[in-house]
Amino acid sequence: MTDQPLNVIIISIDTLRADHVGLYGYPLPTTPNIDAFFKKHGVLFDPAFSVSNCTLPGYTSMFTGLFPTAHDVVAHAPRWPIRNGVQTLAGILHDAGYFTAQVSTLADYPEHGEHLVEGFDRFEFRELNNKYKIDMGLTEQHQGGLVVPAPRITVQALDLLEECARSWQDARKPFFLFIHYWDPHTPYIPPDTFSSFYSEGRDPRDPRMHMLDALNDCNIGHWLEDWGRKLDSRYKDVTDPKYIVSLYDGEIAFADHHCGLIFQRMAELDLIEHSMVFLTSDHGETLDETNNLICGQPAMFSHVGLTNPNHTIPFILHVPGITDGGLKPWAEPACQLDIVPTVLDAIGLEQELVSGNFDGVSLIPTLKQQIEFVPALACELGNGKESIPEYPNDPDHPKHLACKRQGMLLVENTYHVQRAIRTNRWKYIKKIDSYPSMPSKHLYDLLLDPREHKNIIDEASNIGKILDDSLEQWIKLLCQKHETTDPQKRFGVTLREGFTHRTRAMYGGFDKDQVFFNN
Repeated sequence: MTDQPLNVIIISIDTLRADHVGLYGYPLPTTPNIDAFFKKHGVLFDPAFSVSNCTLPGYTSMFTGLFPTAHDVVAHAPRWPIRNGVQTLAGILHDAGYFTAQVSTLADYPEHGEHLVEGFDRFEFRELNNKYKIDMGLTEQHQGGLVVPAPRITVQALDLLEECARSWQDARKPFFLFIHYWDPHTPYIPPDTFSSFYSEGRDPRDPRMHMLDALNDCNIGHWLEDWGRKLDSRYKDVTDPKYIVSLYDGEIAFADHHCGLIFQRMAELDLIEHSMVFLTSDHGETLDETNNLICGQPAMFSHVGLTNPNHTIPFILHVPGITDGGLKPWAEPACQLDIVPTVLDAIGLEQELVSGNFDGVSLIPTLKQQIEFVPALACELGNGKESIPEYPNDPDHPKHLACKRQGMLLVENTYHVQRAIRTNRWKYIKKIDSYPSMPSKHLYDLLLDPREHKNIIDEASNIGKILDDSLEQWIKLLCQKHETTDPQKRFGVTLREGFTHRTRAMYGGFDKDQVFFNN
Protein backbone atom coordinates (compact mmCIF):
# COMPACT_ATOMS: atom_id res chain seq x y z
CA MET A 1 0.00 0.00 0.00
CA THR A 2 1.26 3.49 -0.93
CA ASP A 3 0.42 6.97 0.25
CA GLN A 4 -1.87 7.35 -2.76
CA PRO A 5 -5.53 7.90 -1.70
CA LEU A 6 -7.55 4.72 -1.46
CA ASN A 7 -10.20 3.90 -4.03
CA VAL A 8 -13.67 3.22 -2.62
CA ILE A 9 -15.99 0.43 -3.80
CA ILE A 10 -19.40 -0.14 -2.20
CA ILE A 11 -21.39 -3.21 -3.26
CA SER A 12 -24.96 -3.31 -2.04
CA ILE A 13 -27.06 -6.45 -2.39
CA ASP A 14 -30.60 -5.21 -1.99
CA THR A 15 -32.87 -6.87 0.59
CA LEU A 16 -30.09 -9.09 1.97
CA ARG A 17 -30.57 -10.13 5.59
CA ALA A 18 -27.39 -10.99 7.45
CA ASP A 19 -28.39 -14.42 8.73
CA HIS A 20 -28.52 -15.82 5.18
CA VAL A 21 -24.85 -14.97 4.56
CA GLY A 22 -22.22 -17.63 5.14
CA LEU A 23 -19.89 -15.39 7.13
CA TYR A 24 -22.79 -14.70 9.53
CA GLY A 25 -23.28 -18.40 10.15
CA TYR A 26 -25.79 -19.48 7.52
CA PRO A 27 -25.26 -23.22 6.92
CA LEU A 28 -26.25 -23.25 3.23
CA PRO A 29 -23.73 -22.16 0.56
CA THR A 30 -25.46 -18.96 -0.52
CA THR A 31 -22.38 -16.70 -0.53
CA PRO A 32 -19.20 -18.65 -1.33
CA ASN A 33 -17.57 -15.80 -3.28
CA ILE A 34 -18.32 -13.13 -0.69
CA ASP A 35 -17.13 -15.45 2.06
CA ALA A 36 -13.88 -16.28 0.28
CA PHE A 37 -13.03 -12.66 -0.53
CA PHE A 38 -13.58 -11.23 2.93
CA LYS A 39 -12.04 -14.21 4.72
CA LYS A 40 -8.77 -13.02 3.21
CA HIS A 41 -9.31 -9.29 3.40
CA GLY A 42 -12.08 -8.23 5.74
CA VAL A 43 -13.69 -7.36 9.01
CA LEU A 44 -17.29 -8.22 9.84
CA PHE A 45 -19.56 -6.34 12.23
CA ASP A 46 -22.25 -8.37 13.94
CA PRO A 47 -24.89 -7.18 14.50
CA ALA A 48 -25.31 -4.55 11.82
CA PHE A 49 -28.47 -2.61 11.11
CA SER A 50 -30.32 -0.65 8.49
CA VAL A 51 -32.00 2.43 9.93
CA SER A 52 -35.14 2.03 7.82
CA ASN A 53 -37.04 -0.88 6.36
CA CYS A 54 -37.12 0.24 2.74
CA THR A 55 -35.00 1.31 -0.19
CA LEU A 56 -35.05 5.08 -0.48
CA PRO A 57 -34.42 5.95 3.19
CA GLY A 58 -31.83 3.17 3.43
CA TYR A 59 -29.71 4.35 0.52
CA THR A 60 -30.12 7.99 1.51
CA SER A 61 -28.70 7.19 4.95
CA MET A 62 -25.95 5.11 3.36
CA PHE A 63 -24.94 8.04 1.13
CA THR A 64 -25.25 10.79 3.78
CA GLY A 65 -24.31 9.28 7.16
CA LEU A 66 -27.55 10.69 8.60
CA PHE A 67 -30.65 9.24 10.21
CA PRO A 68 -33.85 9.60 8.16
CA THR A 69 -34.99 12.00 10.88
CA ALA A 70 -32.11 14.27 9.82
CA HIS A 71 -32.25 13.99 6.03
CA ASP A 72 -36.09 13.95 5.75
CA VAL A 73 -36.35 10.90 3.45
CA VAL A 74 -38.50 8.61 5.59
CA ALA A 75 -40.86 7.25 2.95
CA HIS A 76 -40.84 4.36 0.53
CA ALA A 77 -41.93 6.51 -2.41
CA PRO A 78 -39.93 9.63 -3.27
CA ARG A 79 -42.67 12.14 -2.58
CA TRP A 80 -40.61 14.37 -0.37
CA PRO A 81 -37.14 15.64 -1.22
CA ILE A 82 -34.01 15.43 0.85
CA ARG A 83 -33.49 18.28 3.30
CA ASN A 84 -31.66 21.28 1.85
CA GLY A 85 -27.94 21.38 2.46
CA VAL A 86 -27.41 17.65 3.05
CA GLN A 87 -24.11 16.41 1.57
CA THR A 88 -23.62 13.02 -0.08
CA LEU A 89 -20.54 10.83 -0.13
CA ALA A 90 -20.28 11.06 -3.90
CA GLY A 91 -20.40 14.86 -3.76
CA ILE A 92 -17.71 15.03 -1.09
CA LEU A 93 -15.42 12.63 -2.95
CA HIS A 94 -16.03 14.37 -6.28
CA ASP A 95 -14.97 17.69 -4.74
CA ALA A 96 -11.87 15.93 -3.35
CA GLY A 97 -10.78 14.90 -6.84
CA TYR A 98 -12.28 11.42 -7.09
CA PHE A 99 -13.88 10.00 -10.22
CA THR A 100 -17.33 8.90 -9.01
CA ALA A 101 -19.60 6.37 -10.70
CA GLN A 102 -22.49 4.06 -9.92
CA VAL A 103 -24.14 1.13 -11.65
CA SER A 104 -27.66 1.08 -10.30
CA THR A 105 -31.28 1.74 -11.12
CA LEU A 106 -31.17 4.43 -8.43
CA ALA A 107 -30.16 6.69 -11.32
CA ASP A 108 -33.69 6.19 -12.67
CA TYR A 109 -35.49 6.76 -9.38
CA PRO A 110 -38.61 8.93 -9.85
CA GLU A 111 -39.15 12.49 -8.69
CA HIS A 112 -37.15 13.65 -5.65
CA GLY A 113 -34.57 10.89 -6.01
CA GLU A 114 -32.00 13.25 -7.49
CA HIS A 115 -29.77 13.08 -4.42
CA LEU A 116 -29.12 9.42 -5.19
CA VAL A 117 -27.04 10.47 -8.20
CA GLU A 118 -25.77 13.79 -6.85
CA GLY A 119 -22.00 14.05 -7.14
CA PHE A 120 -21.61 11.07 -9.47
CA ASP A 121 -19.67 11.74 -12.67
CA ARG A 122 -21.24 8.68 -14.24
CA PHE A 123 -24.32 6.68 -13.48
CA GLU A 124 -24.82 3.65 -15.69
CA PHE A 125 -28.00 1.77 -16.32
CA ARG A 126 -30.22 3.68 -18.69
CA GLU A 127 -28.36 2.65 -21.83
CA LEU A 128 -28.09 -1.07 -22.51
CA ASN A 129 -26.28 -0.98 -25.83
CA ASN A 130 -25.60 -3.84 -28.22
CA LYS A 131 -22.23 -4.58 -26.64
CA TYR A 132 -23.85 -5.34 -23.29
CA LYS A 133 -26.56 -7.41 -24.92
CA ILE A 134 -23.87 -9.50 -26.60
CA ASP A 135 -21.87 -9.79 -23.36
CA MET A 136 -24.97 -10.91 -21.54
CA GLY A 137 -25.80 -13.37 -24.30
CA LEU A 138 -28.60 -15.65 -23.26
CA THR A 139 -27.82 -15.43 -19.57
CA GLU A 140 -30.69 -15.48 -17.17
CA GLN A 141 -32.95 -12.47 -17.60
CA HIS A 142 -34.62 -12.82 -14.23
CA GLN A 143 -35.37 -11.08 -10.97
CA GLY A 144 -36.12 -7.70 -9.47
CA GLY A 145 -39.58 -7.55 -11.01
CA LEU A 146 -38.03 -8.76 -14.26
CA VAL A 147 -36.43 -5.37 -14.85
CA VAL A 148 -32.99 -5.56 -13.22
CA PRO A 149 -31.18 -8.79 -14.00
CA ALA A 150 -27.85 -9.10 -12.25
CA PRO A 151 -25.94 -9.73 -15.51
CA ARG A 152 -27.03 -6.31 -16.72
CA ILE A 153 -25.48 -4.70 -13.65
CA THR A 154 -22.32 -6.80 -13.85
CA VAL A 155 -21.42 -6.22 -17.50
CA GLN A 156 -21.60 -2.47 -16.99
CA ALA A 157 -19.84 -2.61 -13.63
CA LEU A 158 -16.92 -4.55 -15.12
CA ASP A 159 -16.51 -1.98 -17.88
CA LEU A 160 -16.60 0.88 -15.39
CA LEU A 161 -14.17 -0.92 -13.13
CA GLU A 162 -11.68 -1.20 -15.97
CA GLU A 163 -12.18 2.45 -16.86
CA CYS A 164 -11.63 3.44 -13.24
CA ALA A 165 -8.53 1.26 -13.00
CA ARG A 166 -6.98 2.82 -16.13
CA SER A 167 -7.57 6.31 -14.79
CA TRP A 168 -6.11 5.35 -11.43
CA GLN A 169 -3.06 3.66 -12.94
CA ASP A 170 -2.34 6.26 -15.65
CA ALA A 171 -3.30 9.52 -13.95
CA ARG A 172 -3.31 8.41 -10.30
CA LYS A 173 -6.90 9.60 -10.04
CA PRO A 174 -8.74 7.69 -7.27
CA PHE A 175 -12.28 6.53 -7.83
CA PHE A 176 -15.51 5.78 -5.97
CA LEU A 177 -17.67 3.04 -7.53
CA PHE A 178 -21.11 2.07 -6.20
CA ILE A 179 -22.57 -1.21 -7.49
CA HIS A 180 -26.17 -2.09 -6.66
CA TYR A 181 -27.66 -5.55 -7.20
CA TRP A 182 -31.42 -5.86 -6.77
CA ASP A 183 -31.21 -9.58 -6.13
CA PRO A 184 -32.69 -10.90 -3.86
CA HIS A 185 -35.53 -8.35 -3.77
CA THR A 186 -38.98 -9.74 -4.48
CA PRO A 187 -40.02 -11.44 -6.61
CA TYR A 188 -37.56 -14.22 -5.86
CA ILE A 189 -36.99 -15.69 -9.33
CA PRO A 190 -33.49 -17.16 -9.43
CA PRO A 191 -32.20 -18.94 -12.53
CA ASP A 192 -32.68 -22.69 -12.42
CA THR A 193 -28.94 -23.19 -11.93
CA PHE A 194 -29.20 -21.33 -8.59
CA SER A 195 -32.37 -23.05 -7.36
CA SER A 196 -30.98 -26.02 -5.47
CA PHE A 197 -31.57 -24.87 -1.88
CA TYR A 198 -34.86 -26.67 -1.22
CA SER A 199 -34.50 -29.70 1.04
CA GLU A 200 -34.77 -33.06 -0.67
CA GLY A 201 -37.76 -35.10 0.33
CA ARG A 202 -40.09 -32.11 0.87
CA ASP A 203 -43.03 -31.40 -1.39
CA PRO A 204 -43.48 -27.67 -2.10
CA ARG A 205 -47.15 -28.30 -2.98
CA ASP A 206 -48.06 -30.64 -0.17
CA PRO A 207 -51.85 -30.13 0.25
CA ARG A 208 -51.58 -30.93 3.96
CA MET A 209 -49.55 -27.76 4.57
CA HIS A 210 -51.40 -24.60 5.53
CA MET A 211 -48.55 -22.41 6.73
CA LEU A 212 -49.06 -19.97 3.86
CA ASP A 213 -52.70 -19.37 4.79
CA ALA A 214 -51.72 -16.31 6.82
CA LEU A 215 -50.01 -14.83 3.78
CA ASN A 216 -52.83 -15.69 1.39
CA ASP A 217 -55.34 -14.07 3.77
CA CYS A 218 -53.26 -10.90 4.21
CA ASN A 219 -54.37 -7.79 2.35
CA ILE A 220 -51.23 -7.92 0.19
CA GLY A 221 -51.12 -11.71 -0.07
CA HIS A 222 -52.41 -11.72 -3.63
CA TRP A 223 -48.84 -11.42 -4.90
CA LEU A 224 -48.23 -15.15 -4.45
CA GLU A 225 -51.07 -16.03 -6.78
CA ASP A 226 -50.04 -13.26 -9.17
CA TRP A 227 -46.48 -14.51 -9.38
CA GLY A 228 -47.61 -18.06 -10.11
CA ARG A 229 -49.95 -16.84 -12.81
CA LYS A 230 -47.82 -14.10 -14.39
CA LEU A 231 -44.14 -14.46 -13.55
CA ASP A 232 -42.92 -17.91 -12.62
CA SER A 233 -44.72 -21.25 -12.67
CA ARG A 234 -42.60 -22.40 -9.72
CA TYR A 235 -44.95 -20.42 -7.46
CA LYS A 236 -48.13 -22.07 -8.73
CA ASP A 237 -50.00 -23.91 -5.96
CA VAL A 238 -47.08 -23.67 -3.51
CA THR A 239 -48.04 -24.49 0.08
CA ASP A 240 -44.61 -24.77 1.74
CA PRO A 241 -43.06 -21.41 2.74
CA LYS A 242 -39.65 -23.10 2.96
CA TYR A 243 -39.77 -23.48 -0.82
CA ILE A 244 -40.12 -19.72 -1.21
CA VAL A 245 -37.25 -19.24 1.24
CA SER A 246 -35.16 -21.51 -0.97
CA LEU A 247 -35.84 -19.23 -3.95
CA TYR A 248 -34.72 -16.25 -1.86
CA ASP A 249 -31.51 -18.15 -1.13
CA GLY A 250 -31.14 -18.83 -4.84
CA GLU A 251 -31.33 -15.11 -5.54
CA ILE A 252 -28.59 -14.49 -2.96
CA ALA A 253 -26.41 -17.12 -4.62
CA PHE A 254 -27.06 -15.50 -8.01
CA ALA A 255 -25.94 -12.11 -6.66
CA ASP A 256 -22.95 -13.74 -4.96
CA HIS A 257 -21.90 -15.27 -8.28
CA HIS A 258 -21.83 -11.81 -9.83
CA CYS A 259 -19.94 -10.39 -6.85
CA GLY A 260 -17.38 -13.09 -7.55
CA LEU A 261 -16.93 -11.72 -11.07
CA ILE A 262 -16.34 -8.25 -9.62
CA PHE A 263 -13.80 -9.56 -7.08
CA GLN A 264 -12.00 -11.53 -9.78
CA ARG A 265 -11.66 -8.46 -12.01
CA MET A 266 -10.47 -6.38 -9.05
CA ALA A 267 -7.69 -8.90 -8.48
CA GLU A 268 -6.75 -8.90 -12.17
CA LEU A 269 -6.56 -5.10 -12.16
CA ASP A 270 -4.44 -5.02 -8.96
CA LEU A 271 -7.09 -3.02 -7.11
CA ILE A 272 -7.58 -5.03 -3.93
CA GLU A 273 -4.52 -3.63 -2.14
CA HIS A 274 -5.47 -0.09 -3.17
CA SER A 275 -9.23 -0.04 -2.55
CA MET A 276 -11.49 -0.14 0.47
CA VAL A 277 -14.48 -2.37 -0.19
CA PHE A 278 -17.86 -2.45 1.58
CA LEU A 279 -20.44 -5.22 1.23
CA THR A 280 -23.81 -4.32 2.73
CA SER A 281 -27.53 -3.86 2.01
CA ASP A 282 -30.26 -1.24 2.29
CA HIS A 283 -32.51 -3.45 4.47
CA GLY A 284 -33.32 -7.05 5.28
CA GLU A 285 -36.39 -9.19 4.61
CA THR A 286 -39.06 -11.06 6.51
CA LEU A 287 -39.28 -14.57 5.10
CA ASP A 288 -41.44 -17.30 6.66
CA GLU A 289 -41.59 -15.58 10.04
CA THR A 290 -45.17 -15.05 11.13
CA ASN A 291 -44.81 -12.19 13.62
CA ASN A 292 -44.64 -9.36 11.08
CA LEU A 293 -47.78 -7.25 10.66
CA ILE A 294 -49.01 -5.28 7.66
CA CYS A 295 -52.01 -3.14 8.53
CA GLY A 296 -52.52 -5.36 11.55
CA GLN A 297 -52.48 -8.63 9.59
CA PRO A 298 -49.70 -11.27 9.74
CA ALA A 299 -47.61 -11.28 6.59
CA MET A 300 -44.54 -13.02 5.19
CA PHE A 301 -42.00 -12.29 2.48
CA SER A 302 -41.79 -8.52 2.65
CA HIS A 303 -39.79 -5.86 4.44
CA VAL A 304 -42.70 -3.95 5.88
CA GLY A 305 -42.36 -3.55 9.63
CA LEU A 306 -39.63 -3.01 12.22
CA THR A 307 -38.94 -6.61 13.21
CA ASN A 308 -35.32 -7.78 13.30
CA PRO A 309 -35.22 -9.65 9.95
CA ASN A 310 -36.06 -6.39 8.17
CA HIS A 311 -33.20 -4.50 9.84
CA THR A 312 -30.29 -6.90 10.32
CA ILE A 313 -27.96 -6.57 7.34
CA PRO A 314 -24.42 -7.64 6.46
CA PHE A 315 -21.74 -5.05 7.11
CA ILE A 316 -18.37 -6.31 5.91
CA LEU A 317 -15.42 -4.18 4.83
CA HIS A 318 -11.88 -4.36 3.62
CA VAL A 319 -9.48 -1.51 4.35
CA PRO A 320 -5.93 -2.06 3.01
CA GLY A 321 -3.35 -1.98 5.73
CA ILE A 322 -5.96 -2.30 8.48
CA THR A 323 -8.07 -5.40 7.77
CA ASP A 324 -5.42 -7.54 6.06
CA GLY A 325 -4.47 -10.97 7.37
CA GLY A 326 -7.78 -12.80 7.47
CA LEU A 327 -11.34 -12.16 8.59
CA LYS A 328 -11.78 -10.29 11.87
CA PRO A 329 -15.28 -10.64 13.38
CA TRP A 330 -16.27 -7.63 15.48
CA ALA A 331 -19.09 -8.42 17.89
CA GLU A 332 -20.37 -4.87 18.20
CA PRO A 333 -23.09 -3.04 16.28
CA ALA A 334 -22.50 -1.01 13.14
CA CYS A 335 -24.97 0.56 10.72
CA GLN A 336 -25.29 2.31 7.36
CA LEU A 337 -24.61 5.70 8.97
CA ASP A 338 -21.02 4.67 9.67
CA ILE A 339 -20.06 4.22 6.02
CA VAL A 340 -19.53 7.88 5.07
CA PRO A 341 -17.48 8.82 8.18
CA THR A 342 -15.42 5.62 7.87
CA VAL A 343 -14.60 6.32 4.23
CA LEU A 344 -13.63 9.93 4.89
CA ASP A 345 -11.44 8.90 7.81
CA ALA A 346 -9.73 6.11 5.87
CA ILE A 347 -8.82 8.32 2.91
CA GLY A 348 -7.65 11.22 5.06
CA LEU A 349 -10.43 13.78 4.53
CA GLU A 350 -10.40 14.80 8.19
CA GLN A 351 -11.74 18.32 7.62
CA GLU A 352 -14.76 16.92 5.77
CA LEU A 353 -15.19 14.37 8.56
CA VAL A 354 -15.26 17.07 11.23
CA SER A 355 -17.52 19.47 9.32
CA GLY A 356 -19.96 16.86 8.05
CA ASN A 357 -22.14 16.82 11.18
CA PHE A 358 -22.80 13.13 10.60
CA ASP A 359 -24.95 10.94 12.80
CA GLY A 360 -22.73 7.90 12.24
CA VAL A 361 -19.09 7.61 13.29
CA SER A 362 -15.85 6.43 11.76
CA LEU A 363 -14.99 2.83 12.53
CA ILE A 364 -11.31 3.31 11.71
CA PRO A 365 -10.19 4.04 15.32
CA THR A 366 -12.01 0.89 16.40
CA LEU A 367 -10.37 -1.18 13.66
CA LYS A 368 -6.97 0.26 14.54
CA GLN A 369 -7.69 -0.62 18.18
CA GLN A 370 -7.19 2.98 19.24
CA ILE A 371 -10.44 2.48 21.11
CA GLU A 372 -11.91 -0.83 22.22
CA PHE A 373 -15.52 -0.31 21.16
CA VAL A 374 -17.78 1.13 18.47
CA PRO A 375 -18.65 4.70 19.54
CA ALA A 376 -22.22 5.82 20.09
CA LEU A 377 -24.34 7.35 17.35
CA ALA A 378 -25.40 10.98 17.46
CA CYS A 379 -27.82 11.72 20.29
CA GLU A 380 -27.98 8.00 21.07
CA LEU A 381 -30.66 6.96 23.59
CA GLY A 382 -31.45 10.63 24.06
CA ASN A 383 -27.94 11.36 25.33
CA GLY A 384 -27.11 15.00 24.68
CA LYS A 385 -23.53 14.95 25.93
CA GLU A 386 -21.23 17.24 24.01
CA SER A 387 -18.12 16.74 26.12
CA ILE A 388 -16.14 14.49 23.82
CA PRO A 389 -12.54 13.51 24.63
CA GLU A 390 -10.08 12.76 21.88
CA TYR A 391 -8.98 9.29 20.88
CA PRO A 392 -6.00 7.95 22.86
CA ASN A 393 -2.56 8.30 21.29
CA ASP A 394 -3.88 10.41 18.43
CA PRO A 395 -4.35 14.03 19.54
CA ASP A 396 -4.94 15.29 16.00
CA HIS A 397 -7.85 12.95 15.33
CA PRO A 398 -11.43 14.32 15.04
CA LYS A 399 -13.55 14.01 18.14
CA HIS A 400 -16.46 11.63 18.53
CA LEU A 401 -18.72 10.43 21.27
CA ALA A 402 -16.35 8.47 23.48
CA CYS A 403 -18.97 6.15 24.87
CA LYS A 404 -19.87 2.69 23.70
CA ARG A 405 -22.73 2.20 21.24
CA GLN A 406 -25.74 0.78 23.03
CA GLY A 407 -28.77 1.39 20.85
CA MET A 408 -30.21 1.78 17.36
CA LEU A 409 -32.97 4.06 16.09
CA LEU A 410 -35.30 2.61 13.41
CA VAL A 411 -38.07 4.34 11.44
CA GLU A 412 -40.82 3.34 9.03
CA ASN A 413 -43.33 5.27 6.88
CA THR A 414 -44.62 2.56 4.53
CA TYR A 415 -47.88 0.85 5.52
CA HIS A 416 -47.37 2.24 9.03
CA VAL A 417 -45.80 5.26 10.64
CA GLN A 418 -43.79 3.90 13.53
CA ARG A 419 -40.34 3.99 15.03
CA ALA A 420 -38.32 1.79 17.30
CA ILE A 421 -35.38 1.73 19.62
CA ARG A 422 -33.30 -1.44 19.79
CA THR A 423 -30.72 -2.24 22.44
CA ASN A 424 -28.80 -5.44 23.00
CA ARG A 425 -31.73 -6.87 24.99
CA TRP A 426 -34.81 -4.81 24.19
CA LYS A 427 -36.83 -3.84 21.12
CA TYR A 428 -39.46 -1.15 21.65
CA ILE A 429 -41.72 -0.17 18.72
CA LYS A 430 -44.07 2.79 18.87
CA LYS A 431 -46.83 3.69 16.43
CA ILE A 432 -46.82 7.38 15.43
CA ASP A 433 -49.96 7.65 13.32
CA SER A 434 -53.52 6.85 14.36
CA TYR A 435 -54.16 3.80 12.18
CA PRO A 436 -56.26 1.62 14.52
CA SER A 437 -55.42 -1.85 13.22
CA MET A 438 -51.85 -1.73 14.50
CA PRO A 439 -50.87 -2.06 18.17
CA SER A 440 -49.74 1.29 19.53
CA LYS A 441 -46.68 -0.16 21.29
CA HIS A 442 -44.59 -3.32 21.23
CA LEU A 443 -41.92 -4.42 23.67
CA TYR A 444 -39.82 -7.54 23.16
CA ASP A 445 -37.20 -9.09 25.43
CA LEU A 446 -34.67 -10.23 22.82
CA LEU A 447 -32.80 -12.33 25.36
CA LEU A 448 -35.81 -14.55 26.08
CA ASP A 449 -37.75 -13.90 22.86
CA PRO A 450 -35.23 -13.31 20.03
CA ARG A 451 -37.89 -13.91 17.35
CA GLU A 452 -40.12 -11.14 18.75
CA HIS A 453 -43.28 -13.16 19.26
CA LYS A 454 -44.40 -12.05 22.72
CA ASN A 455 -45.31 -8.41 23.19
CA ILE A 456 -44.72 -7.71 26.90
CA ILE A 457 -45.57 -4.00 26.91
CA ASP A 458 -48.36 -4.47 29.48
CA GLU A 459 -46.34 -6.76 31.74
CA ALA A 460 -43.16 -4.63 31.55
CA SER A 461 -44.60 -1.15 31.20
CA ASN A 462 -41.82 0.25 33.40
CA ILE A 463 -39.23 -0.81 30.80
CA GLY A 464 -41.44 0.46 28.01
CA LYS A 465 -41.64 3.87 29.69
CA ILE A 466 -37.84 4.12 29.94
CA LEU A 467 -37.38 3.19 26.29
CA ASP A 468 -40.20 5.48 25.16
CA ASP A 469 -38.59 8.43 26.93
CA SER A 470 -35.22 7.62 25.36
CA LEU A 471 -36.77 7.21 21.92
CA GLU A 472 -38.57 10.53 21.96
CA GLN A 473 -35.58 12.34 23.44
CA TRP A 474 -33.37 10.85 20.73
CA ILE A 475 -35.70 12.22 18.04
CA LYS A 476 -35.89 15.61 19.77
CA LEU A 477 -32.11 15.95 20.01
CA LEU A 478 -31.62 14.93 16.39
CA CYS A 479 -34.09 17.59 15.29
CA GLN A 480 -32.28 20.17 17.40
CA LYS A 481 -28.89 19.13 16.08
CA HIS A 482 -29.97 19.43 12.45
CA GLU A 483 -32.35 22.37 12.97
CA THR A 484 -35.33 20.54 11.57
CA THR A 485 -38.65 19.06 12.69
CA ASP A 486 -39.75 15.43 12.87
CA PRO A 487 -40.37 14.28 9.27
CA GLN A 488 -42.32 11.23 10.41
CA LYS A 489 -45.01 13.57 11.71
CA ARG A 490 -44.79 15.91 8.72
CA PHE A 491 -45.14 13.12 6.16
CA GLY A 492 -47.54 10.22 5.93
CA VAL A 493 -47.50 6.66 4.68
CA THR A 494 -46.92 5.70 1.07
CA LEU A 495 -48.16 2.13 0.64
CA ARG A 496 -51.29 1.88 2.78
CA GLU A 497 -53.43 4.25 0.77
CA GLY A 498 -54.34 1.81 -2.01
CA PHE A 499 -55.37 -0.88 0.46
CA THR A 500 -57.45 1.44 2.63
CA HIS A 501 -59.11 3.06 -0.39
CA ARG A 502 -60.18 -0.33 -1.80
CA THR A 503 -61.36 -1.57 1.57
CA ARG A 504 -63.40 1.57 2.29
CA ALA A 505 -64.95 1.38 -1.16
CA MET A 506 -65.93 -2.25 -0.50
CA TYR A 507 -67.59 -1.65 2.87
CA GLY A 508 -68.46 2.03 2.90
CA GLY A 509 -72.05 1.61 1.65
CA PHE A 510 -73.21 -0.86 4.31
CA ASP A 511 -76.12 0.31 6.43
CA LYS A 512 -77.69 -1.26 9.52
CA ASP A 513 -80.05 -3.54 7.60
CA GLN A 514 -77.23 -4.86 5.45
CA VAL A 515 -74.99 -5.45 8.45
CA PHE A 516 -77.57 -7.43 10.48
CA PHE A 517 -80.00 -8.93 8.00
CA ASN A 518 -78.22 -9.53 4.69
CA ASN A 519 -75.23 -11.61 5.77
